[in-house]
Parts: sequence; C-alpha cells; structure tokens
Amino acid sequence: MSDKPTYEELEQRVREMEKTVSECRKAEEEWHLKSALLEAQLASSIDGILVVDAQGKKILQNQRTVDLFKIPRHIADNDDDGPQVQHVISMTKNPEQFIKRTTYLYTHPEEKSQDETELKDGTVLDRYSAPVVGKDGQYYGRVWTFHDITKRKRVEEEREQLIKDLQKALSEVKKLQGFLPICGFCKKVRNDEGYWDQIELYISKHSDTEFSHGICPECLEKHFPEDEEDDK
Repeated sequence: MSDKPTYEELEQRVREMEKTVSECRKAEEEWHLKSALLEAQLASSIDGILVVDAQGKKILQNQRTVDLFKIPRHIADNDDDGPQVQHVISMTKNPEQFIKRTTYLYTHPEEKSQDETELKDGTVLDRYSAPVVGKDGQYYGRVWTFHDITKRKRVEEEREQLIKDLQKALSEVKKLQGFLPICGFCKKVRNDEGYWDQIELYISKHSDTEFSHGICPECLEKHFPEDEEDDK
C-alpha cells in the first residue's frame, strides 16, 4: 500500500492551513487595532504614563510624561533609561524620598502605591503605581501614572491660609459682654482689678472702639452759658 496522501487528504490539509492562516491574519489585525487604540489613549491622556518591565526598564511612555518632567528629547528617546531616571530624580524637590519610595515598590512588586511628588519648579504630581500581572499571576512589570494637581494644591493652600487668617482675626476681636459695674453718679466703670476707669477708657480696652470728644447742646448751655448767649 502507498503511504502517499490521497487527493482528498491533501485538499483537507490545504483547507486547514488556509483556515490557520486566516485566523492568524485576523489575530494580527486585532492586535494592530488594539495597539493603535492603546497608542491613541496614551497620546491623548492628560496624565503621564510610564510602563516598565520586570527589570525596571521602560517599555513605553507617552509625551505627557516627557512634558511633565521636562525630559530632553535625546534622553527620552534613549533605550538606556539610566539617564532618564537620573534626570527625573534631579527634578524632584525631595530626591531622597523619591528614590526611597521607588526602590521600595520595585522590591515589593505586588504592592500598589499613591503619593504626591513635588518638583523643583513647584509642580505637584499625584503619582500612582500598580503591578502589571497576567491572568496566570505572572509579574510583567509596573505601570506609573502622573497627574498634575498643582492648581488643586494651590487652592487648598489658599483656603487653609484664609481659614488661619480668619481664626486669627476672630481671636483678636474684643467683645463687651455681661454686666458693667458703673457708678450712678460719675459714670465710671469698675475694671477687673477693682479700679474705676472712665467709661470711654474701659470700652477702648475691651473693644476696638475709638472715641472723639465734643460737647452736646445741653452741656454747652450748662457749662458755657456765655458762649450760648454769644451765639444768640
């Protein structure tokens, strides 16, 4: 008997190969579509996005990351991410804290993190990081996102300063309250030390009131009758 495949068997194999090729082409088209969508999302994101592999080497990053950290183009395009890491560290206001937190996350790949990073130019970034893990549990790397919260922080600082100013102003406000021990004849007021003050002096000490002195018509007629006569 001949071991050569029959015409029908060859025809079946060809159909199977065509099906496999078609499935591969379809999978490749789907991959290209997903890749294009991912690149579009990265490019249009208002957040900086950086993805690194399991060894901490950058796989991809969007333009927003470059803009936020003011990374020179020759550094951003360099496959060696060492210069970029050094540049980012030099941009932070507290490089030691930045390095400490970043190192901790790389040595604890399963952990997520969210903190704030302030740059030397005053920019404040909300930094979020999470591991990239496959369905099988395999660790592939880490994703970092950077959201500019500078305006929000400035508003919060202004609000806190306003609250402090209001609290200070309220603490400086003097109030007159309760009963005033006042003499029924001379109208002096007894102070907290037991001494008697002129009423305007007492009120000035216990409030922000200022006095200007004049003479009412009745007192003018009583104490200076000659001036009253002259006016007539």
